[in-house]
Amino acid sequence: MKHSLLFFIALLLLVSQKSFAQNIDITWLSGGEITAQYEDSPVGEDVSKLVDKNSNTKFLSFNPSLWIIFKAPDYYIANSYSFVSGNDASNRDPKRWTLEGSNNGVTWFLLDSRNNVTFEARKQTKTFTIADNTKAYKYYKLNILAIGSGTTFQLSEWRLMGTKAEAPTEVFADFTSDPPYFTTVPVSFTNASLNAVTYNWTFEGATPSTSTEANPSVVYNRSGSYLITLEVSDGQNSSVKTQTIDVKQYQDWSSFLPPTVVIDNPNSENPGYLKYLNLVQSKGYESIEEFVQTCCLTIAKELYYTPQEANIANVNKITYKFNEGGHLSYKSGSAPNLEIGFNLNYLDDFSKTHSDKVTADEIYGVLCHEVCHCYQGSPKNAGGYSAGTEHFGFTEGTADLARLLTGGFNPKRYPSPGGSWKDGYTTTAFFYQWITNTYNPDFLKDINKTTKTLSAWSMDAVAKSLFKKSADELWTEYHNYLTGNTATNDLKKKNIQLNRIDNSHFFVDNLTVGDEINIYSVDGICIVSGKADDTNFHFDINSYQNGVYIVNVCSVDVNYSRKFVK
Repeated sequence: MKHSLLFFIALLLLVSQKSFAQNIDITWLSGGEITAQYEDSPVGEDVSKLVDKNSNTKFLSFNPSLWIIFKAPDYYIANSYSFVSGNDASNRDPKRWTLEGSNNGVTWFLLDSRNNVTFEARKQTKTFTIADNTKAYKYYKLNILAIGSGTTFQLSEWRLMGTKAEAPTEVFADFTSDPPYFTTVPVSFTNASLNAVTYNWTFEGATPSTSTEANPSVVYNRSGSYLITLEVSDGQNSSVKTQTIDVKQYQDWSSFLPPTVVIDNPNSENPGYLKYLNLVQSKGYESIEEFVQTCCLTIAKELYYTPQEANIANVNKITYKFNEGGHLSYKSGSAPNLEIGFNLNYLDDFSKTHSDKVTADEIYGVLCHEVCHCYQGSPKNAGGYSAGTEHFGFTEGTADLARLLTGGFNPKRYPSPGGSWKDGYTTTAFFYQWITNTYNPDFLKDINKTTKTLSAWSMDAVAKSLFKKSADELWTEYHNYLTGNTATNDLKKKNIQLNRIDNSHFFVDNLTVGDEINIYSVDGICIVSGKADDTNFHFDINSYQNGVYIVNVCSVDVNYSRKFVK
């Protein structure tokens, strides 16, 4: 009897130890991945510090609300979690949050919520129980909804405890797509269903209206609200998801939020300022403020596909500071409040040797460059802003490309062999312009988008992502193009440009007399057809309906196409 009792106690201890061993720290597992909504942390305080098993480090973001997602290497049933407060200001501590679980990172289910939590000490651990959870998840999401009285969030550690479980077997219909949605722009749907083998899509108001592909793409021709239905099956069981999306007219920029522009001018009698004001008014603007705001809209349209994307850049205020000396122009500060500087003495000297038209082109081109700096993305892990880095090449190259696509250079500038795409300014801009003309008319938008999508930005990563080529391959092709056409006329002919004068007027530059010019609507209807009788072709789009159009220039050795939008 005594031996039986001892055996029973030992068995209970063994079961208890086994059960305890199954409850593990999910966030400390090898192969886990953690990401945060914002990548604005100081060096050494990024989101990885939340799960580094070290309470002396911390994660910091200059945002009072944000999400943090941990992707576990397998499926786990979470039963508790703990926070360790940061090392300094208590007003940065989380105060209100929710914890959610997901098996595809798309649809989330609430596990726990907390409000009015306070940490009484620095590096203090607080543990929270997840009640009644029996579901296994692979993704866990913290939504930090409010912090203390500060504006900066910090947390030293996040530990998530749970037990390993089998992967879910039930069929679950799910999908995602990237809003906003516009007419004539393909909408791609990413299937996020679980345990399905067949997919049946129905798209109200779209072409095609149905699909059995896993990841279909459709086009909407009219604005409105439309229903999407996805039914999936594993052969025996099925699941359905429906969602309504709002489709807007393509390139409806009425929701763009122009920044407030404040003029800082210490000397309104400076001849350069008087010249600047006169040139702005001669171009039809009532004020310099309106001139700058219009330029912001023009550049935003070159950098982004939608006003919503541009608004996320958060350019709320631009102080336009006129200086009497110093650099020609500069951009300083960061969103939401930025400053653009301009040297009035430079303008006074420039205007004495150039016509008013050339001078007006100069101030607009310089402004386009600096406004691009206000709105462009910042490439991640690209070396920082110093000459010769990937970061520098992108930052100054895209700014000069934005100038080439809008205001241009007057007198004209032309590319020449040599240098590197990391050189920035016109060396990089002409390389980018060649890519635009040769491979992708929306290259500026797409390369700007890579600052969000590439975790380690480089021109090589961009080239492989967008064109399945290396940067060296593109650079070699570009130089072969330059060195293979050395005659001036041929070089100009190969450097055909579409330039926007204002919202209603465009011109195609560097033509050869006799080049065939056609303008098409996006559905292929030819609106203008003719031959160039000069090196420039100007056209007015006031009578055009709102939409997307394509300019095509064709001759024996050139076939150039470029989209523009009214």
